[in-house]
Amino acid sequence: MHFYAQCCIIMRMSRDESIRRNRLAAITALLQLQVIERQEDLVAALESQGFTVTQSSISRDLHDLGVAKVGRRYMLLSESVPSIPQKIEGILSFQPAGSNILVLRTAVGAANLVAVQIDQLGMKELVGTIAGDDTIFIATATAEDQDRVWHRLLVLSGKESAIA
Repeated sequence: MHFYAQCCIIMRMSRDESIRRNRLAAITALLQLQVIERQEDLVAALESQGFTVTQSSISRDLHDLGVAKVGRRYMLLSESVPSIPQKIEGILSFQPAGSNILVLRTAVGAANLVAVQIDQLGMKELVGTIAGDDTIFIATATAEDQDRVWHRLLVLSGKESAIA
């Protein structure tokens, strides 16, 4: 390849990356300042700021930024979830399912956010979580682990006195 062509390719890649960084910064600012419920709304907001975007590029950007749809709006998980939760909001009820699974019910649309908060607790007793729209399954290795996770979640959700 000719040297001039190589320089043009490198300059274009650098320019494209700069535009992407600016777009990601704009998305972050928009999500912090506005309630964005649909990707189409985000596309329109970005276009009003001079960005040329498609819904598929926005989808990739949201994934790369760690954005989740919480309820009806898009949110940066880093802004909505503390690194070590002191309190977990949104758990409506607990129920064991066998000796090593807990089933949690949340408000509609809140299960993913609550599951992320639970995962970020870093409890060695947790094997994993699976979140739907309003239900979370928590797997533990043993019945004793289930009891420890159950008690910790009761305390963090403020429901400890309700089930004593």
